Amino acid sequence: MTLTMSRRAALAMLGSSVVMGIPLARAADAPTLIHISLVPIFDVAPYYAANAEGYFGAEGLTVTTDPTIQGGAVGIPALMSGSYDIVYSNSISVITALERGIDLRLIAQGSLISPPPNSSGLLQRKGDGFRTGKDLEGKTVGVNARYNIQWLGMRGWIKKTGGDPDKVTYREVPIPSALDAIKNKQVDVGFVLDPYLTIGRDDPALEFIDWPLYAVMPGGATAFWIVTGKTAEEKPDLVRRFVHAYRKGAAWVNAHRGTEPFIKLVSSYTKIDPKLAANKKVAYDFFRIVLRARHLDQAEKFMTDDYIQHNPNAETGIKGFKDFFTRLGPPQAIAATVPGLVAIQAEGDYVTLSFVREYDHPKEKGKKYTTTWFDMFRIVNGKIVEHWDSAMMQ
Repeated sequence: MTLTMSRRAALAMLGSSVVMGIPLARAADAPTLIHISLVPIFDVAPYYAANAEGYFGAEGLTVTTDPTIQGGAVGIPALMSGSYDIVYSNSISVITALERGIDLRLIAQGSLISPPPNSSGLLQRKGDGFRTGKDLEGKTVGVNARYNIQWLGMRGWIKKTGGDPDKVTYREVPIPSALDAIKNKQVDVGFVLDPYLTIGRDDPALEFIDWPLYAVMPGGATAFWIVTGKTAEEKPDLVRRFVHAYRKGAAWVNAHRGTEPFIKLVSSYTKIDPKLAANKKVAYDFFRIVLRARHLDQAEKFMTDDYIQHNPNAETGIKGFKDFFTRLGPPQAIAATVPGLVAIQAEGDYVTLSFVREYDHPKEKGKKYTTTWFDMFRIVNGKIVEHWDSAMMQ
């Protein structure tokens, strides 16, 4: 049987939760091996939770996971060829396949496009100044695949904000490489998904622009879990058991979101070290709020009382730190960025901020020269316990 569907009918499904064409059956006794294709992003956390917590095993399922970088563009053809039993695909790729008469069944819904802040956004290099679709005419936008939800959402956002989507170049960039593609000028702006979006918004080299999907598809479904019509009709019990375990995984995610177990789960499949990302944010915010803006009333939020100071001009301990910075003047407005910051590196408990500094030339009057300044912090349990810099005794 071939299922065909109009675009209007397909789009109508984007706002509803679906499990279609699957009669219920009793779970089988023998374990069943199933092959899954998905994109390793924040939104598939319920799947990984279901596997880690043993929910698939409790349903008599053993899952093998193949993370892809292009989602439905690769997953749907492989599903139809029999390489996979179940695929996680963006909604536009699913709709396109249904319109072409490909026999798919939607068994579970992915996340909805929620009000900001959500899990997908548009980033650019700091200071590039892109704000609208009109600004992007003649520029290059990074999306993970053409003709999918990112590509369609970007075209819709560009048109809605005054630009011509046909005057923009769309370059395919793997989801984990989106931030590097922006920084290395392979693209002018990038459509970035979590957890990479959260990392990018904390990166001083990058700047947030907008939430394009919410601007054009508020409340819509970003993705679906799908099977072939043949699998739905011949293996309804397998599908039922998968969906049941997946929903338990979604409940686990909702109950643990933001906690240490949740962060470890997401980092396990995105390969992002949550500790390093968190330490970078502590160091960056400390420098921006306490050091640069001198809001010393917030020092305890970032520092331990026995903080060790290696700058020869300030005493060790939080009191010595406050005494030193009090002499520099009153609090200033807290800026959104740190001027002159060129890099943040993290390894183990250490985070280093590198800055470009300009000084008067010692031998040529009226001229300047540039060099590098650094601040290095040791961070334990989310607080700064030690600091080094390149200061000399005054």
